[in-house]
Amino acid sequence: MTHGSGPNRKWIVLVAAVLAQATFSATYFGLPSIGSEIAAADDLSLGEVGTVLSAPLFGMLLSVAILGAAADRFGERAVIGSGLAIAAGALLGASTADGPAALFGWLVVAGLFGASAAIGGRAAAAWFPSDQRAFAVSARQSAPMLGAAIGALALPAIAVSLSVSHTFVALAIACLAGSGIAFVFLRRPPDENNGPLRADRPGPRAVLGNEPVLVLAGAAAMLQLTGVSLIAFTSILLVQELGWHVGTAGVLLAAALLVSAGARVAFGWLSQRMRSRVGVIRGLALASGASVLLLALAVAAFEPAVAALAALAIVLAVSGNGVSAGAVSERVPLALVGTALGVRMTATLAANAVAPIAFGTVLGIVGWEVGLALLCIPAAASALLLSLPVLRAPTDAETSAAAGGS
Repeated sequence: MTHGSGPNRKWIVLVAAVLAQATFSATYFGLPSIGSEIAAADDLSLGEVGTVLSAPLFGMLLSVAILGAAADRFGERAVIGSGLAIAAGALLGASTADGPAALFGWLVVAGLFGASAAIGGRAAAAWFPSDQRAFAVSARQSAPMLGAAIGALALPAIAVSLSVSHTFVALAIACLAGSGIAFVFLRRPPDENNGPLRADRPGPRAVLGNEPVLVLAGAAAMLQLTGVSLIAFTSILLVQELGWHVGTAGVLLAAALLVSAGARVAFGWLSQRMRSRVGVIRGLALASGASVLLLALAVAAFEPAVAALAALAIVLAVSGNGVSAGAVSERVPLALVGTALGVRMTATLAANAVAPIAFGTVLGIVGWEVGLALLCIPAAASALLLSLPVLRAPTDAETSAAAGGS
């Protein structure tokens, strides 16, 4: 096998980065498809099952910024390959967990190390020229939705035909496959240092002082509150309130996530053509807020439209994530792309971890109709942040400065 620097190499690395993250995103975004099965196994409330579903995200939240900086310094191959291998071991531990507390603990550990796959955007960015880097990062962000869709299709079938424990074994096998992909295919481009970052390169503090990056991270986190809440509870809504079979609900969720994966690439391409990434994300945030209001009305008064509106709301809420990551990658030198994406991921993972718990608790208090309507608030907050003057389009000088860090 050749690992050279030919013209196809950048696409091989991009696909490898997508597949590596997809293997672990099947865990943190795929598990909601069996949320009703997990709840039934231990007689959990909506708030309690939301806590279990958020466990991998809590682990990721604690480690992703550190892993992003490690990837900038030591390369993605070692960080992602070893991280996914350890995550696989934790998922095997989850398959033997006795009770929700032990399951939560094992899933947190899986998230701590599985978060390594989330920083693969830097691997993709490094192989593309500066004018294509943001698109590459946007395309790589299709990975979470791709893995989630596969999980939503496969996990309910495994849980029903075998057991919930067997789903964690399947997820462990997937992570081992992702580890192998990372070790074999992820390489630094020839023009990058193969050792640690040179001393003259800017440090991580340069990212923490970058106001546009921080605002983009905050806006992404707000929109994630809406999107992840929908992903976590759509299957439960369909099963418990509309009487759907868990497998059928999983198919609908998988379809919405697959469309979202394609939409992330499509909106990345559109933002590249329009040269207005922030404008695209802002439009999606506004549309997302409107869609959850329509979904709330459908739950209250027109149940036949609930499934279609739930799928639409998911797509609109999560499709801008790739464009957002691409926008962040444009605001920093290549040497700090991993760190910047790690900071952004920390913000979005905080939202991801809080969303299932908070939304499940809210649903227990106010019910589905009001709870879904309230999801328009973080979407509107995201749109407001994206309207701040600090997010004006980068000038040619800024773009050149960012490219210069490579």
